[in-house]
Amino acid sequence: MPPFAHKKVAAIVLFSACSQAFAGALDASLSAERSLDLNISNSLISIENINERQTTHINDVTFQSPGTWLSKGSGQEHLSAIRSPLLIQENACASFYLAEDHIPLQAPAFCNANTLSYANIEQAKSIEVLRGPGTAFHGNSATHGVINILSPDFEPETGTALGMMYGSHDMRQVSIDHRDEKKILQLWLSDDQGYKDDAAVEQEKLRFKTLQSGDKWTLVHALNINNLNQHSAGYIEGAYAYQDASRKKENSTAGAFLKNQSLRFSSDLRLQPNDKSTFIFTPYLRTNNTDFILHSVPGMPHQENSHNSLGFQSVFIRPYSENIRLSSGFDFDYSRGKLTQSQQQAGPSSAFPQGEHYDYSAIALDIGMFIQVDAKLSEKWQLTTGLRLQDTRYNYDNLLSDGSACIDTENNCYYYRPSDSRQHFYNWSPHFSLQWRFLQKHYSYISLSRGFNAPHTGDLYRLNAGQILDNINSQKVDAAEWGFKGEFSQGRSYQLSAFLMEKDNAIFNADNLYHLSGQQTHHQGIELAINYRIIDALLFSATGSLSRHEYANDITLAGIANPDIKNNDIDSAPQETYQAQLTWLPTASSQLSIEGVYIGNYFLDTANDFSYAGHTLAHLRFQQQFSGDWTIQLALINALNEDYAEHADITAANPNTPSVERYIVGEPRNYRFSISKTF
Repeated sequence: MPPFAHKKVAAIVLFSACSQAFAGALDASLSAERSLDLNISNSLISIENINERQTTHINDVTFQSPGTWLSKGSGQEHLSAIRSPLLIQENACASFYLAEDHIPLQAPAFCNANTLSYANIEQAKSIEVLRGPGTAFHGNSATHGVINILSPDFEPETGTALGMMYGSHDMRQVSIDHRDEKKILQLWLSDDQGYKDDAAVEQEKLRFKTLQSGDKWTLVHALNINNLNQHSAGYIEGAYAYQDASRKKENSTAGAFLKNQSLRFSSDLRLQPNDKSTFIFTPYLRTNNTDFILHSVPGMPHQENSHNSLGFQSVFIRPYSENIRLSSGFDFDYSRGKLTQSQQQAGPSSAFPQGEHYDYSAIALDIGMFIQVDAKLSEKWQLTTGLRLQDTRYNYDNLLSDGSACIDTENNCYYYRPSDSRQHFYNWSPHFSLQWRFLQKHYSYISLSRGFNAPHTGDLYRLNAGQILDNINSQKVDAAEWGFKGEFSQGRSYQLSAFLMEKDNAIFNADNLYHLSGQQTHHQGIELAINYRIIDALLFSATGSLSRHEYANDITLAGIANPDIKNNDIDSAPQETYQAQLTWLPTASSQLSIEGVYIGNYFLDTANDFSYAGHTLAHLRFQQQFSGDWTIQLALINALNEDYAEHADITAANPNTPSVERYIVGEPRNYRFSISKTF
């Protein structure tokens, strides 16, 4: 147990709680047969109240999973943390398996920090969050966690829902949701002028699904399209600047923008040759184009990147005996991507030069094979074990001159271009869990697992001075977990887990923004999620996390003093996060809830000299259904008008300009009003 935990175990038991997302904890699985329902010993939460919360950003719902923090950036931007610090740049996506209906939203080699904003979360059926390394069914990037967005099911009766939402700062949304037994068509349109100056966001999302079926097979075709166009607002600098009312709307990066167009198409074929066996084969196509200003980097360079993918996932599930089930599969992903980056104006120093930084193309080939065995050892004991092998290959072509993008006299250039090359990464990940049913509907489990991710193309081909390509290896996380979960009665359930993780070959940005590879980090914590129906009309739910994320070795930081940081907290890693919600159902058609979210204090730098004090937010929500299938919803977000930062860190260290705090300012009190009609 972490040294700080002894004083606060009581606090987590009393305060930890709120997850209208903990539905079906005992039977939770990474949905459908792809991840398979027998392995219920994973730390999995299924978030199903997306519409009730008037979701406009992934941050609105994911606090319902303990140990999970998806920080809201400008517009639809976000940074991610699942049993980890809040990770930025490539690490913000490369450490998490982010998928829709199990298919990664972007190719692992070409993902970016805002990947989840390109999926139709607002009209999803549910969002599954698996904390810690993924199962044998997951490949690259399933190191700290998995987020899988599930699209809605087909409906036996035809119905169409129309919805409109209005909110503060001229926020307007329109949604259309049509479903029948063979088709689903969903359209979501948003126009938000934004709280900050020159920070408007426009976004359109389309989902279309069709079903074909026979006696022993089904075939589901799915098309998802996204178009995002936003003006971005960056950090504001200065100690406690987020508390200054005169600066809250300040946009220090006016002119910054983010544009994304993405398309994903898949066909999910499921065959049942007999009553006990299932074969699933899912080919897919994926295309993604992103054009944006890196507003968090000095000089605000302009980057355009894109990739196109062709791949498939497959799994064959069959009984080996009465008590043993065998699942095996083969996954394939071929992606071709390119990236250009340039800077129009001079940066704050010669390390951030004007002109072209990068222009390259790369081909990525990802091949994975896996096997998992689910064995019922007795009426009370169940064993699950699996193994995945992954082969990742890159072919990189640099279209500019090799070496530094800076002048010859600059020794610490932030942009360094390696010469043409090919890389090959081979990884394997074992998984083991043992579960014991010690009471009816109550379980204890222990699991051991490994997650990995081959280096992202940004890790390999967007280097800093002093980095050597051959020294960059796959990140690996070895994890152990012990937990309990159970259900006392309908509406009264719990999930408690303790974890320990060791990460090797970690890549992160130091205080001076330079990438550091080959690092070690240590992660440990306790997590709790509970649902408690006090009476039929009063529901209480909560989540909480006590954790510690530490540097496990000392590092050398270019351009600043070499600090002794071993055992320091990793920056952007609060030790405590809690969320609690109380819901009152005065009638069968009305609902009123109050929610509290707490983010504890965290450090902003590697030496732990700067910190953010944390914050507590309160949200109120009301929903009323009327005859004729009309529904209205009203939400008051940040009801107490708390001054807070969505994320805090420090500016890059420089001998001539010392580091200072900077913040993504949290939005003051704001409202959302929705009205919908089902036909």
